[in-house]
Amino acid sequence: MIWFKIALLVFATFPILNKRVFKVVNLEEVKVQIRQSLLDISDKIEEGDYEGARNLCNEVISKFSQNKDKISITGVQTAMMWKANTFRMEYNNEKAIECYKELEKKYPQSPFAEHVMLAIGMSYFDLAPTLQDKSERRQAYKRALKYFEKIVKNREKSKEFPPYYHVEITPGKYPISETIYLEDVLIW
Repeated sequence: MIWFKIALLVFATFPILNKRVFKVVNLEEVKVQIRQSLLDISDKIEEGDYEGARNLCNEVISKFSQNKDKISITGVQTAMMWKANTFRMEYNNEKAIECYKELEKKYPQSPFAEHVMLAIGMSYFDLAPTLQDKSERRQAYKRALKYFEKIVKNREKSKEFPPYYHVEITPGKYPISETIYLEDVLIW
C-alpha cells in the first residue's frame, strides 16, 4: 500500500519536474500560446495601435526566445519581424532598420531572411529623402542597394526581388542598361 502511495506521488509530480527540472515543454501548449499572441498582435496592428502591438511582440520575444523548439523560434522571429514592421508603418525607418538588423543578426538562416534584407533596403530607400545632408542621402541609397544586391547574390531566383530590377537600380553595371534608371530621379 505504501508503494502505491509513493508511486502515485511520483507520477503526480512529473509535470512539475518536467517543467522545472528537465525543462520539457508541451509543444501543443506553446503553439496555442504563440498563435493567440500573434492573433492579438495582428488585431493591434489592424486597430492602428502600433505601440500595443510592439509591447505584445516584446512579450512573445521574451517569453519564448529561450526555447529551442522550432515553434518557439518561428514565433519569436515572426514577432521580431512584426515589431520592425510597426516602426515602418509609423515611418520610423531608423528604428525599423535597427530591429530588422537585430533579427538578421540573431537568426541569419531565418525563413524571413530574404524579407528582412528587402525590408532593410526599402527602409534605407525610404529614409534617404528625409535626410538633409546630401552625402548622408547618398550613403542611405548605397546601403539600400547593398541589401538589394545581397538578395540577388544569396538567391539567384529570388521570389521577392527579381534580378531584372537590379538593372534598373544600378545602370551600367549589367548588360541591359537601356531601362529607366533611378539616377534620373534621385539627386546624386
